[in-house]
Amino acid sequence: AIQSNLVPEDTEFCMQVDAHMDFVVGWDLALFRFWGQTRNEYAVLTTYVAGFEQLDININGLYEVPHLCHVIFTKDGNVRNEQAKAARSLVEPKLSPLWAAGLSFSRCHAEHAVHNDPKLPHVFDGEEFTRAVRLWTSGYDFYTPPRTVVVHHYHRKRLGDWPKVRPERLASEKRMQRLLQMNPGDSEALRTPAAQLAEFDEEGEYYSSDGNSKGQ
Repeated sequence: AIQSNLVPEDTEFCMQVDAHMDFVVGWDLALFRFWGQTRNEYAVLTTYVAGFEQLDININGLYEVPHLCHVIFTKDGNVRNEQAKAARSLVEPKLSPLWAAGLSFSRCHAEHAVHNDPKLPHVFDGEEFTRAVRLWTSGYDFYTPPRTVVVHHYHRKRLGDWPKVRPERLASEKRMQRLLQMNPGDSEALRTPAAQLAEFDEEGEYYSSDGNSKGQ
């Protein structure tokens, strides 16, 4: 993930992708063109990307592309993106309610305005949704690119995994749920009126718009 302190202030565009990705020829010019089609300074091109086997393939003859539109609740009460659906025959980027870590392309002011949360270790389910909420409440909009230009090697051989530390994961989940002002497992909380979300300082401590600390 991009850390804003690694992005010079005068850098115009930033892109975040997973490792083990591949790109079509001309992917960079295509993303610039798609972003321009939104006519939105605060546009973020983002989605779960297609598999490597779909590189340069016109899926079903309709240029199907992955499109995020639903979330699910995990058994631990976290909110995560559901598997992507498909959008067809798009001629320009399509608005989406969700942000994906696998592909994110935008003006770099998004990275400076909405940092990656430095205190979510061992989190897989929920990190994307909390960042989406923070980006959206900061004025950014999400769009699905109309063509597949980045693909993922989903069936690669795995060489290992990170060690899992359960107490740290539980603390991270509690932090996400507090940010969303929801109780663990309480799906009704997402139906309440939108609230002013907190940001956090360089130490990872939340603060409110009046500068008062909210703790971690």
